[in-house]
Amino acid sequence: MEEEISDKDHKNDDDIEVASLNEVIVKSTAEKMEIDNSRDAHDGEKISSVSISPNGTYAVTYCGEDNSIEGWIIEDSKLVLNSKSPFKLSDSFYILTEKSIKIKVNNSKIVCCYTRDNYSELLGYDDKDIKIEVYQMASELRLVKLNPPIKFWPDSYEWPIFNFKKNNDLIIFQSNILSVYSQNNKINGDLILKLSSRLSGRIIGVTIDVDNDNIWAISDNYLFKWDLETLELKFSYSLGFTVIYNIDMKDKDLTIISKANLTIKYYNEIVIFSKDVHYPIRKIQTEISNIKVKLLYDSQNYYLLVFNMPKKDEKQNIFLYHPSDINKKPVDISKIFKEDNSNNNFILYEYNSESKVAIGLVNGRFSCINYRRVKNRQ
Repeated sequence: MEEEISDKDHKNDDDIEVASLNEVIVKSTAEKMEIDNSRDAHDGEKISSVSISPNGTYAVTYCGEDNSIEGWIIEDSKLVLNSKSPFKLSDSFYILTEKSIKIKVNNSKIVCCYTRDNYSELLGYDDKDIKIEVYQMASELRLVKLNPPIKFWPDSYEWPIFNFKKNNDLIIFQSNILSVYSQNNKINGDLILKLSSRLSGRIIGVTIDVDNDNIWAISDNYLFKWDLETLELKFSYSLGFTVIYNIDMKDKDLTIISKANLTIKYYNEIVIFSKDVHYPIRKIQTEISNIKVKLLYDSQNYYLLVFNMPKKDEKQNIFLYHPSDINKKPVDISKIFKEDNSNNNFILYEYNSESKVAIGLVNGRFSCINYRRVKNRQ
């Protein structure tokens, strides 16, 4: 069964629901979090990118206008700025925000991001001067070294994938090489190489599962799962179809959700498998390639939260999909994330399943929502 996400799926009713009885009816409670207004974040400039830590207690924002980073503590439904002023980066480079990974932060306030030399584009080098940089958010912004340093291969067809585990280890995947760096306070707080391994096969997409300490990868026909602690292959899984490699993609970002059924998001396709059978039970074809898929759940129900990252003047669509019942149509929940009685729409960037916190931007200003519950009835 194949479906498409498009504007025609949007509902005009105030209550988010689908009419027929055999489809899901969703009710939700969303509470906007109080934001620290003791000073203007980023000196009042618009924010370019946001990221939330694995446990949902810390966030970072980046502003391209003044090339600065801010840290935020998330606690008791409040967003509190974690420094007296923004951390200004060097004028010689800036952080890339157009990539799917953009910027990541761990629970210890360590930030990882792509940076580009300001002069590289003028000199015609393009991707040649792009690096991965790591910073510690403290009283001052401190550059964290990788020991040994990782060599960045300026391949225009491939971008490194990076993420943090819940134990704060940094994982970097590039050119089929998986590297795990661990913080060692005895050596000036640098990140020390803990494990490294070359993965075999033609890897098309990769994701780092921080919740379950796994790394997932897909080749043309197979899905692979490795243990992040040992880097041992746990299993390979026949997809039952051939993944089409898109040469225009400059990253290998992949999403895997393995609760109950197995959900795979690659490029603009979402495929859901039953764990008991090796063929798709549902395919979701999206019209926009820059999408994210997150798990949204409470004690009784769980759904796939699917949303696109809109470009300038583009509309954001936010849908819930049932992960197993193919007879239940997607539900448009975009209105839940909009501010009441306002034309300023909340643009969702990240959703943390553990803390049930959604972070995003409203007209370039940081905003955060507690998404408390989703109820399902027939």
